[in-house]
Formats: sequence, structure tokens, C-alpha cells
Amino acid sequence: MSKRKRHPIQPVICDKDRIPRFKCNKIVRFLCDTSSFDLNKLTHMEFPKEDWEQFAQLIGYSVEGAAELSYMSKHIIREAYRMSDALVTTKKQK
Repeated sequence: MSKRKRHPIQPVICDKDRIPRFKCNKIVRFLCDTSSFDLNKLTHMEFPKEDWEQFAQLIGYSVEGAAELSYMSKHIIREAYRMSDALVTTKKQK
């Protein structure tokens, strides 16, 4: 039996306010900002959990905000916090 492939995890960056967040995809963000569909409409549509997880990352959710989303897996959140901690540690060493 083969393992199901996961979507890749977006890198975690610190925004201008030093809040760790997933690096947003500017094309996805543009489409969200200019589409007739808003997030409230999208939430009423049935998409796989894995697609919602990736979507939250692609629109640049903060790591803490993503941790509160019911569809985010513990694996994604653990990895995001690990990347976030590495960012903070690297910045302190400089």
C-alpha cells in the first residue's frame, strides 16, 4: 500500500510586525482579494481538508491563527512552529 502524498508546507516567514506566518503566494492572495468568492462563501463549499490546509498557508495565515483552524493537522502546526522557532533562533544569533 502506498503512502498518500501531502501538499508541500509553505515556508514560515516573519512579517513586518515580526509575526511568524506562512509565506503567502501572491497569485493566490490576488485571486482571493479580487474574486467574487470570499472566504465565507468558500467555507460552504466542500473541498478536501488537505486543500483547506494548503489554502490557509498560501494566503499567508499566521502560525498561531492557523493552529486555531479546525482543519489544520497537528503535523502541519508542529512543523510550522518548528520552522518559526528556527527563524527566531537564527535571527537572535545574527
